[in-house]
Amino acid sequence: MPKPSTPLEKVLPREIAHADGVDFIAFQDIDIEEVGKVLEKYNLQVNVDKTDFTNLSRGETNWQTTKKIGTLIGDQEDIERRKQLSSAALVKLKNVWLKGDKITKIQNSNPIKHW
Repeated sequence: MPKPSTPLEKVLPREIAHADGVDFIAFQDIDIEEVGKVLEKYNLQVNVDKTDFTNLSRGETNWQTTKKIGTLIGDQEDIERRKQLSSAALVKLKNVWLKGDKITKIQNSNPIKHW
């Protein structure tokens, strides 16, 4: 990474923006490695701990289970995952919603009771 050389470069932030969820397509792994070198020249960084690689081949469907920014690529897989997440949320809140205890909420100094 080049060091700031002018007084203006010394006071400007080194990182101005944040991008999330980039995709690179290549025919060979070496091409992806080159992308990292090019990005580094422009002071752009990729968090390799959060990087996923997906290999595509004709006739294979494993790409459907690849997650992109929290969402699975395949429609059916995404629906199944969302069902699982909502079911888990319901289980966590079961005592609040289904137990029958009264929940008191203070709003404008007036307690409102919900069943």
